[in-house]
Amino acid sequence: MIIIQKPNPPLITAAVSYLFFRFTTGFLTKLTGAVFYMALTVWAWEEAVRGVNWFRKVLGIIVLVWVLVKLLNSLRV
Repeated sequence: MIIIQKPNPPLITAAVSYLFFRFTTGFLTKLTGAVFYMALTVWAWEEAVRGVNWFRKVLGIIVLVWVLVKLLNSLRV
């Protein structure tokens, strides 16, 4: 049973872009925020569809729902 594995490219991209998001201002904040959410969505989708066990699949679904809620809240006027 695989519990921990090395991070895949979408997760690495999400982590790096989150660090840039936290420490930048202006346009770069918006850009790195968008990259963060996109990379996290790709990672979560991959986990939900191709996860190696039920925990990873459920984690992917939870993260997908979280990203969707954040997106919907940001679109609220």
